[in-house]
Amino acid sequence: PPGCALLSLLVLVCETTIIFRDIVNLSILSYVLFLDPSGGVLFLCCFALPLAYMCCCVYFAFFRLKLFGLHALHSGQNSDYGTLLFNGTYMCRLAPALVYNYLNLLHEPHR
Repeated sequence: PPGCALLSLLVLVCETTIIFRDIVNLSILSYVLFLDPSGGVLFLCCFALPLAYMCCCVYFAFFRLKLFGLHALHSGQNSDYGTLLFNGTYMCRLAPALVYNYLNLLHEPHR
């Protein structure tokens, strides 16, 4: 779909501008998000959409991951306890890193 392609391109462009954060703000996402400084509905929609897209991409790829068949998730409640604990633990470890990366995409100054 064209929407996914545009969001992927937006994320890739913003990822490449993280290097230049200290020199100049080149992030498209940063400019779009701070058009509405009051924090209204436009801000929330523009803030949540790319983050939700990144979460969906990361978690979809994570759920499709099969580590030699040992930690694969199976449908119909056929996954064992160790697999569920492994996947739950790594989902919890991915979430803060994903949000930290997203905040770096926004070029928000660290305070």
